Amino acid sequence: MPVDSTLPPGPAALSDTAAPQAPPPVPGLNTLAAAALGTRSALAEVLAYSHRFVTVYCRAALGASPSADLLAAEVCATLATGWPTAHTQRRDFLEFVHATASRAVALGRWESPHTYPLGPVTDMQREILLLRAIVGLSPMETAVALRIPVLTVHRETSGALAAAKRANRSHRGRVVA
Repeated sequence: MPVDSTLPPGPAALSDTAAPQAPPPVPGLNTLAAAALGTRSALAEVLAYSHRFVTVYCRAALGASPSADLLAAEVCATLATGWPTAHTQRRDFLEFVHATASRAVALGRWESPHTYPLGPVTDMQREILLLRAIVGLSPMETAVALRIPVLTVHRETSGALAAAKRANRSHRGRVVA
């Protein structure tokens, strides 16, 4: 796939000069329906959004490594072939993309365990923070992707930030090697 300038840098191209841009908008309902029917331009737009979402998600969950980028490419291929069926089943696009990516990441973690730098947050809080802060979803988009109420997104975000703040206070003054 072509390089997307809205993606954070991968393992080989870290640069402090490029400012990150806002993520592209979620494709509209007409575009999603056309992509499900096989319209090339609509499918290209859906895949462009999906590629950014999945690449950022995989890098955040597994670390910026070639294996995260390979996994993201595999997920995008799965999304391209699976979206027509998911659309027919009336699945929400964001929920479908997130569910597909999170299953792939779970398998990737199983094959290669990864430590979490966020410390004492729950799995739900970690997932919400990843989608909000790293992928760039709004609270509403996060709620749709996780199939939870938007108020739960707000509550869990506050709880995660409070836990991270407490953990930061308890580690102040300590030298970490």
